Amino acid sequence: MRLRPFDRPDPGYTTIIFLLLGLGVVAVYSSSFFYASATGRSEFYYLKGHLLRLIPGIILFFLIQRIPYHSLRQLSGPGYIVLLTILLFTFLIGHRIYGAKRWLQLSGFSVQISELAKLWVVIYLASLLSFRMELFSRFKTMIPPLLMLFSIILLVLIQPNFSMAIVMATVALYLLILGGVKLRLILPIVGLALLVIGLLIWRFPHTSYRLSRFFSGSLQYQVEQSRIAIGSGGLFGHGIGSGRQKLLFLPKPFNDFIFAIWAEETGFIGSVFLFVLFLLLFLRGIAIASGLEDSFGFLLVSGMNMVIFIYFLLHTGIALGIIPPAGVPLPFISFGGWAVIANLTAAGIIVGASRWRVT
Repeated sequence: MRLRPFDRPDPGYTTIIFLLLGLGVVAVYSSSFFYASATGRSEFYYLKGHLLRLIPGIILFFLIQRIPYHSLRQLSGPGYIVLLTILLFTFLIGHRIYGAKRWLQLSGFSVQISELAKLWVVIYLASLLSFRMELFSRFKTMIPPLLMLFSIILLVLIQPNFSMAIVMATVALYLLILGGVKLRLILPIVGLALLVIGLLIWRFPHTSYRLSRFFSGSLQYQVEQSRIAIGSGGLFGHGIGSGRQKLLFLPKPFNDFIFAIWAEETGFIGSVFLFVLFLLLFLRGIAIASGLEDSFGFLLVSGMNMVIFIYFLLHTGIALGIIPPAGVPLPFISFGGWAVIANLTAAGIIVGASRWRVT
């Protein structure tokens, strides 16, 4: 396999990532200092926490670039065993927060393994579609590999973590289509997935309540406050640090609704700037994927690229009130945690793969 001249990672993709991380540091402090002070903490409490969580993510971003991307397919099988085991333990003895068991307590810190599961979905399907495509030529032979995939998504669904499960399912569908699987084989799978999701939504009352309110046109409190923040920003915004909805009106202003605070403080201009950055990042990812010679690299980078972009679309859609509310952080911007580590790992895989481009 030929290397790109000078074995040089894509500078444009890396530049956009660190520009977004810089904007995230500003946005986290601006959206959290009042809440921190009001709850008896230092105004820098959440900023310090965010920076501490960025460190492992940035380290992984650079380390994973040094690993030849084609070696990642070896994680497909072992990754399934590890994920299945930890997800089962999470379901049985996980730490419950706001009615959901998404975290496993290990030696004083919490592990949210579902964030890493979304990366495994990409590696797993990219590997199968590029090396075992014959499995996807008939519905009968598709069942065993898809059952492995479905078992992971199902364990995430019943935590419950519907937003993460939807991200994983959407990325899986995207890769199946990109990989060349015929639509006549995909459509029954989509129908079955929708049926299972519908049954589980009915099983969890708080999720069905959110959806019923959304489709009835009755906005939840946090979404209503988010739209007020976005609408009040006007063209240029109130200025960084001068937003009003973070004054205990909007819940989790530094995480699930950080875009609303950004829009309030930077206005339409700042919001468009953020949209342009994510669009450029997505298009750059497509260019990197298209420049790779092998199908595994193309599918791997395309899937990781879509994981990041879907998060962006979901977060902004929820903040604008056009998607039912769910806890979805804005990639590289929201207060750090396992999401920022996973997203920086995905970005590192993309940048690392760019070293192998031939065009």
